[in-house]
Amino acid sequence: RELFIRWMQFGTFSPVFRAHGAMSSREPWIHGEETTRIIKKYIQLRYRLMPYIYSSAFQTYKEGLPIMRPMLLEHPDDPHELVNDRLTQYYFGDYLLVAPVTSPLNEAEDMEIYLPEGEWYEFESLKRTDSGLKKQSLTIESIPVYVKGGAIIPMNENDRSVILLAPSTKSMQSKFTWYHDDGISNQYKKGIFEAIDIYLSNQEIVFNNVKNVRPIRLKILKAAIKNPRFKTKSLHSGPFYLIDTILKPGRTKIRF
Repeated sequence: RELFIRWMQFGTFSPVFRAHGAMSSREPWIHGEETTRIIKKYIQLRYRLMPYIYSSAFQTYKEGLPIMRPMLLEHPDDPHELVNDRLTQYYFGDYLLVAPVTSPLNEAEDMEIYLPEGEWYEFESLKRTDSGLKKQSLTIESIPVYVKGGAIIPMNENDRSVILLAPSTKSMQSKFTWYHDDGISNQYKKGIFEAIDIYLSNQEIVFNNVKNVRPIRLKILKAAIKNPRFKTKSLHSGPFYLIDTILKPGRTKIRF
């Protein structure tokens, strides 16, 4: 049961997500209500993350950069030897760092994680956390996942386009290409697709190369914004500032 849950949690942050096996049952409910609840949560999270994953797959197609990336690939100049040693943690796309749990809880109730220099947020709580070596307490409910400062993460929430934003508090700009096609054909090979370049700083977000009118919601982490002065109407919801807007063909800029 525990191994099955850990595989599904890991699979959520893998390019291919499936309950594969042979000569064994793979239905979550066989292992009880708690297991079903946990796995359902991660299946739903996978679908919420699909715009981010699909866009990361486009990045692989265009640039050859894998969706799952070893730490050393993202931090080749990090002097800390733990970049080499943290073999079980990896980047999932540009902005998520994932640390799968590989030991049973009766052998390890916590695990060491190394967060390279920068700004980081816990994915579930969205609380800011320090970089460096840290111990993370473990439960069967989740695996450690962190959001990198500067993150631009397109998501799908109740069939609504939502973009999770964690602007860097430093004077730096981040970028992400949000990719769309019809999802069923090879028309993208003929250039029939939309690749929206998104640029994020601690003062504004800019959308370039928009082809279609598209309503979106921005979910901006409050912990990442100091003294916000929104030019566009915003709402408050827990750890987020919310901005509902409509992208129009061409270029759209929203200042914080």
